[in-house]
Amino acid sequence: MKQLYITAIALFLISTSNAQVINFTCQNLKNVLLSANPNINKAGTGWAQQNNLYNSTGFASTAYATVDTNNNGEIEVSEAQQITSLWIGSQGITSLDGLEYFVNLKHLNIAQSPNLSAFNLPTLSQLEVLFCFNTGITSLDLAPYPLLNDLYVMNNGMTSINLSANPLMRLLQCRDNQLTSLDLSNNPNMIYLYMKNNNISTLNIKNGAQQLFTGNVYMLPDAWANNPLTAICLDSNELQNVQSHLTSNNYNLSSIVFDTTATCMLNTSGFGISTIRVSPNPSSGIIEITMPEISSGTIKVFNMLGSLVQQFDYVNQDKFLTDLSAFQKGFYLINITNQKQQTYTQKLILK
Repeated sequence: MKQLYITAIALFLISTSNAQVINFTCQNLKNVLLSANPNINKAGTGWAQQNNLYNSTGFASTAYATVDTNNNGEIEVSEAQQITSLWIGSQGITSLDGLEYFVNLKHLNIAQSPNLSAFNLPTLSQLEVLFCFNTGITSLDLAPYPLLNDLYVMNNGMTSINLSANPLMRLLQCRDNQLTSLDLSNNPNMIYLYMKNNNISTLNIKNGAQQLFTGNVYMLPDAWANNPLTAICLDSNELQNVQSHLTSNNYNLSSIVFDTTATCMLNTSGFGISTIRVSPNPSSGIIEITMPEISSGTIKVFNMLGSLVQQFDYVNQDKFLTDLSAFQKGFYLINITNQKQQTYTQKLILK
């Protein structure tokens, strides 16, 4: 009997020594994880189709769950790996250190955490849904999350967002930020786009799929309101619905260039934007384009219909002078591409 007792103690010590305890720098984060139980929506396990309201695909965790399953007041790596969803917003969280061990997370809600300023969890590669609105997170690197389909980033003071590494994206809620452009050319599954109250002037939704404003997709009437839109690249079968939506939001369609051509005139991979200058603007016809450095490339001029009306090549120049006085008065887009295939687009007004 004594030998059995000693053996049991030894096995217990071995098992506890092998249990890796997660260190959380934010006590509030640890506390909310420890409080999770099957009766409240703090943590979830499983993942299945359920027509869930908070996931556009309908998938969600199948049950609320306890994280600290051995009830020792700590969170072990093995416990973290069982969790597929976390609802931990509005808990005064200041750091996400420790969440990197929740490698099977598919749904994460950290919204309403104004003192949370960083999101850097590349180990969460299974993430499909992310709620991080009303936080101090002003920039996001979304490349580590290729399965992401729903993203909520409202009211974060964000100036840019890159979704090129997220081809499965279906829902983007980014209203009340400071975005100046939005490129969804690599997001053919996008069906919900809420971007009101930004500074977006250029929008690229050209990706070979008719997705927004179709009969089976519900879009809020003011989803695109209050943006200084000047140019939109889109697929031809979307043009009528998009223009109708913009008209209902009091946009003047004559001030927006709509491009449905095979090669979109817009490109968010701008180069030297702060040092490229097109002047004067407005112009009576003669304009000077000043580059940040001597380079070679192509300058294209598009009219309000998105048609290419003029094209110039430049070689080893940092300034380019051209006369557009023969064109009708109105809005145009100047598209500049250098030898590195970096592109910059500037709106031009001919008066």
